[in-house]
Amino acid sequence: MVRTRTIICASCKHADTHAACTIDGHPIGGHVQGGKCPKGKQADANGHVRWLGVKWLGIPAPVRWWHNRTEELRWDEVPGCGCVVWLKRLWMMIRR
Repeated sequence: MVRTRTIICASCKHADTHAACTIDGHPIGGHVQGGKCPKGKQADANGHVRWLGVKWLGIPAPVRWWHNRTEELRWDEVPGCGCVVWLKRLWMMIRR
């Protein structure tokens, strides 16, 4: 969960270069360690992340693609697949 929260904070347009949130002024580390995101973008208890008005399984796929260009992360170590929750559920129902 900490890796997910870290990536979400790092990819947020409200994170400044001094590792602080420009909305509430708190350090990003506080948000990562369990503090409340002012935009509500952190993962919930199920690991779902709300981004662009949609719930995703872990880090959203477009954010993964954006971070993947730097090759800093090993995506097999990050929970979730990056799929839209309702589309993944629909796909799993169709496959059965």
